[in-house]
Amino acid sequence: MRRHVGHGFTLVELLVALAVLALLAAMGWRGTEALLSTREGVERTSQALLGWQTALAQWQADWDASVTGDTPGGEGDLPRWSASDVGVRWVRRTPDGGDAPPGWQVVAWGPAVDASGQRRWTRWVSAPVRDHAALGIAWATALSRLGSDGVRTVPIEGWTLQVWRDGGWRPPDDGPPPPAVRLVLQPAAGTALGGPVQVDWVAPRIAGGKR
Repeated sequence: MRRHVGHGFTLVELLVALAVLALLAAMGWRGTEALLSTREGVERTSQALLGWQTALAQWQADWDASVTGDTPGGEGDLPRWSASDVGVRWVRRTPDGGDAPPGWQVVAWGPAVDASGQRRWTRWVSAPVRDHAALGIAWATALSRLGSDGVRTVPIEGWTLQVWRDGGWRPPDDGPPPPAVRLVLQPAAGTALGGPVQVDWVAPRIAGGKR
C-alpha cells in the first residue's frame, strides 16, 4: 500500500500569499478613503446649498411681507424702501401669529465681513414697531446695524440689484417699492457654486394676477 505524504506550504508560498493579502488590504483601504472623501465632499456641498436655499428663501419672504401702502402714522416722509452700495432696506409687516397686534419692521440686506474676514450676505431686522417715530429710528440705523448685529449667511464676492420699471430691469431708484426685484450674488471663490446666483422676486399682487 502507498503512503500519502502531506506537503505543507513552503516559505516562498507563504511570502507570496502575505504579499497578495497586503496588496488587497492596501487597495481596500484606498477604496475606503476615496469613499469617505467623496461622502464628506457631498455633505459639504449639500450643507452649502442648503445655506443658499435658506438665505434666498428668507430674502423672498421679506419681500413678500413688504409694505406697499402707508407706513404707520400716515404717509409721512419716511421711505418704504431704498438701495445703495451699502445694502438695501425696506419696511415689512410683522409675521402673523401670536397675541401681539400687527406691526412693522425694517429689514436690511447687504454685504458684511465676519470674524474670519469672509464677506457674507447679511440680514438685519428690527424689533416690531407700531408708530411712525420708532419706525424712523429703525430705518435710520438699519444699514449701519448690518455689520454689528446682522446675521451672516452665505459667502459672497459681490452683489448687484435691479428693479422692474417701465417694462424692463433698471438700476435701483428712489421711487415707490418696485413690483419686481432681481438679486444676483457672486459666490466666494472655493464654494460649492461656481457661478452667479440669480433670484427674481415678483410682488404677489402681480404674480397672482391682481394687477
